[in-house]
Amino acid sequence: MVYDPLLLLYGATFVGVLLLVEGLYLLLRDRREGYQRAMNRRMRMIASGSDTRTTLRKLRREHRDRLSRILVSLLPGLEKLMGQAGMTISPMRLVVIVCVLWGLVFSLIRLTIPMYAEIGFAIAALIGILLPYLKIIWNRSRRLKKFGEQLPDALDLIVRSLRAGHPVPTALTLVSNEMSDPAGTEFGIAVDEMTYGLDLTEALQNLTERVPHEDLRYLVVTVQIQYMVGGNMAEVLANLSKVIRDRYQMFAKIKAITAEGRASAIIVGILPFFVAGAILLLSPRFFLDVAADPLFWPLIGLGIGLMVLGQITIYRMVNFKF
Repeated sequence: MVYDPLLLLYGATFVGVLLLVEGLYLLLRDRREGYQRAMNRRMRMIASGSDTRTTLRKLRREHRDRLSRILVSLLPGLEKLMGQAGMTISPMRLVVIVCVLWGLVFSLIRLTIPMYAEIGFAIAALIGILLPYLKIIWNRSRRLKKFGEQLPDALDLIVRSLRAGHPVPTALTLVSNEMSDPAGTEFGIAVDEMTYGLDLTEALQNLTERVPHEDLRYLVVTVQIQYMVGGNMAEVLANLSKVIRDRYQMFAKIKAITAEGRASAIIVGILPFFVAGAILLLSPRFFLDVAADPLFWPLIGLGIGLMVLGQITIYRMVNFKF
């Protein structure tokens, strides 16, 4: 049987292209699955091709541009808050966001509300600065809360690793690889810092500065003492994990018991403004007819002050440290 060489060439080319496409597909799929399997942001950055030194610089917020360094020197507190909130954007980019938000709010005020340009400019400046700051504070609070919830599980991982005979740095590496954010990334930064020259005590001290959580300080002090003087660190950390977990269980019970009080605070705080807005919408003259009275605004201020006092009282009743 005679085969046409051109037909064989076409067949071989087809098979080769098919294998090439399949190989590229499998390569991209493996990289994507590896990225998705990464437990935390640090592992995802490494899985995406970034080396550990570059990843460490980004996570530690080591800024390279001059403007960001100047802003950090002028506003060190803001930089610290952004780091504790887990943000990786530079201060210069935050300034750009504030300026853009400032301009948008000012334009919206000028188009919708008739007022002096200076007043609108001041209101827009306040909103443009306040909203990003509140967002940073909210991210920081949420991140610290989640870290506290993850800490007992991280301690359990460390205890199992120590009981298996591993040293403390290896136990921290296990936490950085197996835990999700923020615990996995923060312990991973500590591991990378030890890899590039810091000792254990310095890396843990930096960890407490990035994550100012009370329970974490207990862990760091325990590890530092046991690491210097010796002893059964696994047993101490196991007891610490149990104490922290019991505290969070008690906190969950208290939160469930005080749910009615917190709901009452929300309703009591919103209802007067809702009623006043409804009255002003349905019958505008109800307030406007007496707005010129000398006692009107003092009484309004007194009412708002009593509402604030009531909210503070309810907050103190349903929130306490233990």
